[in-house]
Amino acid sequence: ARRALGGGGADAHEPHLQTRIRGEIRLIPLREVHYLLADAKYVEVHTAQQVALIEDSLVSLEERYPGHFLRVHRNCLVAGSELVGLRRSGGIVQACLRSGVALEVSRRNLAQVRRHLRSRV
Repeated sequence: ARRALGGGGADAHEPHLQTRIRGEIRLIPLREVHYLLADAKYVEVHTAQQVALIEDSLVSLEERYPGHFLRVHRNCLVAGSELVGLRRSGGIVQACLRSGVALEVSRRNLAQVRRHLRSRV
């Protein structure tokens, strides 16, 4: 379910994503973002409290915040700090996040995700 971004703001000096809700611009601190999911022409920004929509592409977000997000699938970026492991379920490999969310990892991105996890040990 999509919910409007709640209250709270970000320090203008810390990295953030910007969304517009009912004509009002809201800032989402990058440190609060768990993952980003492409949905048609929008990107869903998933945090612990909400899902917000932004009009950026995953590629532009990857380029703007190098090292912060890890591509796990063509339609999904995960905050590297949120990734805690991998699991295989019915032939599909999933990235496990601190929040308990599991997201499909494509075969193309699996080696990169494994390298990221090994580098943190």
